[in-house]
Amino acid sequence: MNPPATFWNRGTWLAIKHQILDTKRIFEGNSIISQNIKFGIYRHDELGTGQVPNVPLEILFADARHNLYLVLFSGKGGATHNIDGKTMKIPPYSVLFVGPDRLSSFTQTPSKGTHILIFSSLFYNRSTRDAHSLLNSPLFHHFGMVYTQTPPDESVIYCKTLVYLLHTAKENFANPLHQDLVHNIIQQILIM
Repeated sequence: MNPPATFWNRGTWLAIKHQILDTKRIFEGNSIISQNIKFGIYRHDELGTGQVPNVPLEILFADARHNLYLVLFSGKGGATHNIDGKTMKIPPYSVLFVGPDRLSSFTQTPSKGTHILIFSSLFYNRSTRDAHSLLNSPLFHHFGMVYTQTPPDESVIYCKTLVYLLHTAKENFANPLHQDLVHNIIQQILIM
């Protein structure tokens, strides 16, 4: 019996593919990043100077598909990020969304006040609804466009608060309540 046609759309196939690839990498240990990071929030200047343990810089600064979702919050001076071989300039206090199918690398120049949220589909997908919304989000899976968003000035404080809460939750990530907090904040970011 064949599954209904609506079940096997491109987004569903990609979801299954990424779940399998993420799981395979975790068990085989082929990807240090996928193995070590289910969720992370980092300051760009920390990444650039190698202050983050268990995150290999040679992988972050070389064009690669990381099998992770990346949300970059730029600071006062803006930021740059390489996507699909092109350098993107992100305006001050803006958000950049990069999906796992993109060639992506960080620039060596630290961007003060810029924060990078990284999460895996294994972390985010707690239900089929989560998996469906993540895989059908044009923020990450629009193959022709890279999405940036510049929130209104009134929302900058709200975005900074979300980043602060993510850093706080990361410090206490073993606590299931903090894992729930991170999941809920990521949901808020995706519907901003």
